[in-house]
Amino acid sequence: MDTSIVGVGVGITDRFRSVVEEKVSRIEHLAPRANALEVKVTHRSYRNGRMEDDTVELTLDGKGPVVRAEATDTDKFAALDLAVDKISEQVLSLIHISEPHET
Repeated sequence: MDTSIVGVGVGITDRFRSVVEEKVSRIEHLAPRANALEVKVTHRSYRNGRMEDDTVELTLDGKGPVVRAEATDTDKFAALDLAVDKISEQVLSLIHISEPHET
């Protein structure tokens, strides 16, 4: 699976890339027909300067529907974990929906 990682207002470190690669293997196991995963990390600072957060957006593209998940946290690693959990749940629900049901 092709993985692209984009940072908006934040640098993407080698450590973050390696964590993303570990998480991608989990998604690949659930969605073997997926061709590409786009990871977008956005850092936001608010005017009052008291609050900063990171948003991680995951977009899974391949055969079938496009699956997207987004999570926000003060730490980009925690946001990545939340987004991976969300996209995994969505892929599992799509798998469950597409399975034939016995009556």
